[in-house]
Amino acid sequence: MNDRTLQLAYAFYLGQLLEIHATGTQRTQYSLRLTAHYRNVTRRMYYLFEFLGIPQIMRTTRMTLTNVRMLTSKEYKTLVFESLNIFQQS
Repeated sequence: MNDRTLQLAYAFYLGQLLEIHATGTQRTQYSLRLTAHYRNVTRRMYYLFEFLGIPQIMRTTRMTLTNVRMLTSKEYKTLVFESLNIFQQS
């Protein structure tokens, strides 16, 4: 229950499901079952780690779902672009 990295990984996978694999109708049905907070966090987790994936999530040391939710829009966009830059350099 208190496994931070697994919470992050599950949020990433749920975000991936909602953003990539679900059809429009499924996305709506699944989203209605989530709180606005969790919908936002899962979407952000997916896009933050879209290129770097689960291995990078497992290397995080202090990140929590609350931290992801509390990012300002500017901070979030900066991190997504930084993630893309790291991916392109590897």
